[in-house]
Amino acid sequence: MRAWKGSRRPVDGVLRGMIGAGVSKLVFGLGQVPQVWIPAQFCSSFNFPVMNSCDTAIWMTTVEPSLQGRMFAIQSLMFQLVSLIPDCGTTRRSRI
Repeated sequence: MRAWKGSRRPVDGVLRGMIGAGVSKLVFGLGQVPQVWIPAQFCSSFNFPVMNSCDTAIWMTTVEPSLQGRMFAIQSLMFQLVSLIPDCGTTRRSRI
């Protein structure tokens, strides 16, 4: 991001990252051979750092500096909690 100085409008960077990741995942899903899967996954993985850095830039310009640490901590906590939801649905308890 630093090499090309990012997007002029970070919202556009987030949007382009989402579209790029979506198109890459679509190509990955429609592909039938590893020669399609590997480049599609690489392109998809390339979009996530761009999208996340633009998202962070939006939050840093929107939230006042004295609250940024708390906001990023809460955001990280929420992402971790949401990522636990699929695990809770698939866990089975065995009977003894």
